[in-house]
Parts: sequence; structure tokens; C-alpha cells
Amino acid sequence: MAMDTGRTTSTYHLSDMLVAVKRGRTLLLALLGAGLAVGAALAVTTPAEYVSHTQVLVRPTGVDDPNVSGGRTKGELNLDTEAQLVKSTAVADRALEILGGQASAQDLAAHVTVEVPANTSVLTIGFSGGSAVAAHDGAAAFATAYLEHREATAKETIDTEIKGVDANLESLRGQLAQVSTDLAAATAADRVVLGSNKDLLSRQIEELTSRRSELDGKLSTLAGGKVISEAVTPSSPDKPIVWLDVAGGGTAGLLAGFGAVLARERFSRTVRRAADLPERCGVPLLVELPASVAPRFADVYGAYGPAGKVFGRLRNELIAALPERGRVLLVVGVDEGPGATVVAANLAAAFARADLPTAAVAAHASPYLALPDMLGTPSVPGLADVITGRADLDEATVRAARHPRLSVLGAGSAARAGGWPNGAMRQITGALAQTAEFVVVEAPPASGDADAQRLAAECDAVLLVAESERTRLSAVSDLAEQLRRVNTPLLGAVVLPRFKKRRPDAPETVPTVQAGSGAPEPRFERAGAEALTEIMPAIPAQHGEPERAGDLLVAADAEPAGDTEAAEAPAGEVKARRKGRPCPRR
Repeated sequence: MAMDTGRTTSTYHLSDMLVAVKRGRTLLLALLGAGLAVGAALAVTTPAEYVSHTQVLVRPTGVDDPNVSGGRTKGELNLDTEAQLVKSTAVADRALEILGGQASAQDLAAHVTVEVPANTSVLTIGFSGGSAVAAHDGAAAFATAYLEHREATAKETIDTEIKGVDANLESLRGQLAQVSTDLAAATAADRVVLGSNKDLLSRQIEELTSRRSELDGKLSTLAGGKVISEAVTPSSPDKPIVWLDVAGGGTAGLLAGFGAVLARERFSRTVRRAADLPERCGVPLLVELPASVAPRFADVYGAYGPAGKVFGRLRNELIAALPERGRVLLVVGVDEGPGATVVAANLAAAFARADLPTAAVAAHASPYLALPDMLGTPSVPGLADVITGRADLDEATVRAARHPRLSVLGAGSAARAGGWPNGAMRQITGALAQTAEFVVVEAPPASGDADAQRLAAECDAVLLVAESERTRLSAVSDLAEQLRRVNTPLLGAVVLPRFKKRRPDAPETVPTVQAGSGAPEPRFERAGAEALTEIMPAIPAQHGEPERAGDLLVAADAEPAGDTEAAEAPAGEVKARRKGRPCPRR
């Protein structure tokens, strides 16, 4: 009799996420607004930052080190190295001297950026400052400092080499003078050797003299590069970028909102989506009423509307799950509210539309919504009157005018402090099942007391009703465990959108009327948005006089109070006289 749960999975689909976002739109919009506010605050509080750029063409000085193997550039210059030199301490110290500021060289270098355009010998030097003038002066100062440092380094290298050449020339000239002196006094045999040495020294002196002249030429024309694009005073700050800060804050807030909504959905203790029931409670999901369907309390849903089709589908599945005739189905809501009443009334109407004789029983005097009101029948006499012997089952059971195959037994007017006697419900449902293929019983909410479990023990199967965003998952699991302990099959659950609580203006107390006492004044309560339902207390009929129950006039055959059959019957025995009629009267 267990029903299939294969229609649900443990995966969050796009539709689940969209529904979660719709439910958590307040949180999502709050975090989005917070993100936008943070982004705007960041844009307002961030100091303005101006950036100026200048471009320097780097030229070989003639004394540069050769390009390293694998370098990004292929010429004599390694521009990657030069880019790092721009931000070196030596260049920063010189730029600080030019600017005349009080900041340290390290702080100044932190404001410098250097880029090398592809396939060029150009360095793009950028400098950021708190003002446009500071940015312009900083970029110009670093370009000048870099070129000066480059030229000074090259000049120092050339000067060092010149000194070496001069020292070698002086040494060679001294050696040449000595050889010349020795050659004048040498013998014929020594002249050949000394002459050869003299020629060698002369050639070396000539080469060094040529190198000395070359170095003098380099020194006179030394230039490490030049500025090809002067620094420009920026007209507007580069930072903050207001739209970027606001967009970034909004994006962060939106992502945080999505994460918070999905986390709340996943770890919520209430039923957030229908798939939570089979996944987290092990309760099969039968149908879910769409959230777009407006609540309807004055009547059942139409057969061809979205909600009517849902209950028609539920009816077909229950017929397949309960093939035997005369099965008693208990509809119990996990929470207080009109949910169980709505499901019981619409399910009973769906059975009746399929030309199946059906009986609907209100085993609970709900303060929110009465089952007979939805089906167009009077509430009294009803179940309580049958149990207390105030009315026969035939008299209390009324045919629904709009559903000829549906008979309705209301909750009645007489209340019992201890509930109904043991076995009373089984006797009544058994009597109804003689002419009905399905008996749909609306049970008290499981959150109230143990009456729902007690009723379940006297029924063939149970249908659980949960409300999205209200019913706690722990309550669903607890109810499933209660049903398991009384060995009543739980067919599954129907998930409804959350209903607003329909509390009465005053605490609901159904009066108990003793035989022979005066009848209290009629009491009214709002049972639906469209109409008021008049609940009349049962008034005991005098012997031989007719008795009116709602709009029905029936000849009463009850004996006077104190001598009635109900007073003599043992506790738990229900007077359910069928009077030979095949089915309840209209």
C-alpha cells in the first residue's frame, strides 16, 4: 500500500532555486541593498587618486650588458631589467631630490608603475598621486631620474675604462722607452729581438690610443635615452571609479544573498519545498498544490481548474493504492489550520465526481473552517450528536447538493470532554462504508493532542497534510512515527501553500446541551471569506414531535430524556440506525 516516491530527487533544480529566491526575496534584496550601500560608501570614502604617464625611449649606451638568454626582448637592451631599475632605490632617491618632498624613497617608489609595450624599446612610467599636479610632477621626476641614473651609470663605466686604458698606455710607453734605449746599445744579435719587441709595444700603444679616443667619443655623445611623451596633468582622478565600486558591491551583495537564500532553504527546519518530505523525513510526496492557486474556503475547487486537476490526480493514485471497496482514509494536518479541511473536502468531492459513492466525516470541530460549509451541508446534527445518541446516523448524514454521490457528516454540536468512546469511530465509518466506496475522515491536527493517532488506528490509511514554510520537518517525522506505532499505512503527504491563520474572534467552545435544558442562542463564526455559517446547537425533541436539523425536517422517534435508548446503552456503543435506507437521505 506504500506509494512510490520516485518522482523526487535529492538535487536542487533551477525551478527549486527560483522558488527559493522568490520566497527569500526580502533577504536577497536586503543583502543586495547592503552591497550597493557598501560599494557607494567605498566610492565616497576612497581618496581621489590621479595618475600621470610619461614615455621614455631607451637607447643603448655602448656599455650595456648583453641581453640575457631567454629575455623577453631580443635587442641589446633588456627592458624587463630596465623596468625594474625605474623603481630602484637609487632612482627613487634621485626623484625625491628633484621633487623635494618629505616622503621616503620606498613610499615614493610604491606609487610608480612601469609598462613595456610589446616589440618596442619604450618604457611607460606612471605615477599616482593625491592631486593632478603631484601625479604629473612624480611621473616627470621619475623619468628624469631614470635617464640621469642610466647616463651616470654609463659615464662611470666609461670613466673607469678610460682610467684603465691610460694606465696601460703609460706602462707600455715606459716599456717602449726602455726597449728603445736597449736597442741603441745592443749587439747585432740582440737587435733582432729588441726590434721585434719595440714593434709589438708600438702596436699595443697604437691600439690603446685608438680605444682611448673611442671612449672619449662615447663620453662626449653619451645618452641613455630620451623622453618621447611628456607627462600630462590629468583632468580627472583614476580612482575611485564610482560605477565600478557600486557594481562590485552590488554583485557581492547579490552573491551573498543567493548564498544566504539557498543556505536557508537547504538547512531550514520547516518544509521549504515539497521534495523535503521524502528526502529529509522519508514521507512519500503525493501532490503539491501550486502556490499560484488562491485559497478557497467557501467551496471546493472546480474540477477543471489547476487545483481541481491536482486533486483529480490524487484521487486516481489513491484509487490505485486502495483498490478494496469501503476503505476509510484519514486526512490529518500536521499543524492547526484549515489545511486538512481543504484537502478532505476537495478529495471527497473528487471521488464523488468520479461517480464513486463517498462519505466525508468531520471528526474535528475546527475553529478555522468547517468541512460541511465547504460542501454545502449543515454542521448539525453531526458526529458528536450520533456518538452521544442525540441523533441517528441517517439523520446526521446529509447528501451534498452539488455532489449527488457525496454524503457529509459534520462535527455536530455536542462535545465530550473525553473525546469519543473506544471503537465509536470504527462503528460509524463501518456503517458509512456499507454504502460508500471511500470514507474520507478529517482528523484533528496532530500538533494538538493524540486524537489523530487514535483515529488513525481505526482507519485503513492516512493522508498527511503539510503547509509549505510553516510545517516543521520534525513534526512530520514525529507524526510518521506515531502512525508507524499504530500500524496504519501512511500513503504520503499533500503539500499546500502556506495559509494565513483563520482564528476566530473568541475561543471556540462548542456547548453541550443536556436533555430538557434550554437551547442557547445561535452562535455565528466566519467560516469563509464569502459567507457566514450559522452553527445551531442540537435541541432534543419531545416524544412524538418532529425535529429540525439545519434545513431538514425529520420525524423524531427518540424517547424523552432520562428514558432514552442512549442513556441505557453502555459506553462506547453508538446508535447508528439505518432504518432500512440504502444510503443517507438528502
